[in-house]
Amino acid sequence: MNPTLRISKVIRTLGLMGIMLALAGLVANTPSASAGRIKPADSRVVVYPIFPSTETQATAAIMVYDSNGYPVAKGTASNEESFVATLAPGGYTVSVFADGYADYNEIVKLDGGQSVTVKAPLSATAPVPMMAYGQVVVRAIFPPTAGDATSADVVISDMDGTAISKGTADSQSDFTVDLAPGTYRVTLYAQGYNDYNEDIEVASSDTVTVKAALTPLVLDGTIVVTVIVPPTNLEYGPAEVRIRDENNNLVADGIVDRDQNFVATLAPGRYTITASAQGYNEYTEAVEVISGETAAIEAFLTR
Repeated sequence: MNPTLRISKVIRTLGLMGIMLALAGLVANTPSASAGRIKPADSRVVVYPIFPSTETQATAAIMVYDSNGYPVAKGTASNEESFVATLAPGGYTVSVFADGYADYNEIVKLDGGQSVTVKAPLSATAPVPMMAYGQVVVRAIFPPTAGDATSADVVISDMDGTAISKGTADSQSDFTVDLAPGTYRVTLYAQGYNDYNEDIEVASSDTVTVKAALTPLVLDGTIVVTVIVPPTNLEYGPAEVRIRDENNNLVADGIVDRDQNFVATLAPGRYTITASAQGYNEYTEAVEVISGETAAIEAFLTR
């Protein structure tokens, strides 16, 4: 081989090797991507709840929140044992909770490898006084002829008329309820009997017994409803009459007789009369029934 060509080839080979060695050295001296992200050393937070000296067995709940308000650590601690959490550097809020004590909150900042101690003095909260309620017992007393199956609805209201409690009472069982101290009205309703009302005063830790003697309604008032339908070629069924008391209870209903009359004997009081017939508008009228008297109603039906 020509000596000149041999020397040129060697130079080229050495030059290529030199470039490769230089690159290898450059790569060796360049830190890798993973090596460049050095994880900071973790930090610790140590929490000591400080209870009054009289509390020897008390335990507190510990919560640690990050800067976004998310819980990152939780546990318990006492006078004898602290709470320890290992956390990444950053800002945190340490909260300490214990029954009967005000909550304790402290903001801490943790640097890499740092240990922060939180001493949380806990202050006892004043106990909330519990209201001493009184008890109300309602006993419904019916006449001996009423029988054991008779019962009454019981409503207890405040003096503004707002119902506070409802129930039933009969000759075998009372209605009992606990109420805050104050003034109340007890009302009993029973079909066929007069309403019973009594105002009571309830005191703390006291029992008020209401003995409600119910009296039968005296049915000595009369209502005569005459339904008047204008002359028409249309046929219609018999007119119907319904009577409701002041509590909207249906106390009498039926169809008129051949003279278009409906008669009901009722206790004194206010009632609402409704008359209707197929194909006609309803007729409604309020009426007062007086003891020993007859109230006459003419119900004109219109189309």
